[in-house]
Amino acid sequence: MRWPATTPGHLAGNPGLAADAGLLYRTPAQGSVDGNTVDMDAERAAFADNAVHYEFNLTRLSQQIKGLLSVIQG
Repeated sequence: MRWPATTPGHLAGNPGLAADAGLLYRTPAQGSVDGNTVDMDAERAAFADNAVHYEFNLTRLSQQIKGLLSVIQG
């Protein structure tokens, strides 16, 4: 079964179709002699950005749950 995507950039729901989804990769700024194109500074920056977003969303969700509990408990 193929699930509808809400945005054209989303992957298809069927794992077999993931190869046709047009995955995007970072263009390496500079390759190394051994062929490694991973930019650790870019990866660390992306990780820090994701960590900040995760903490923000976790805090926001926790506050919403606490608000709902206070309404339920009176």
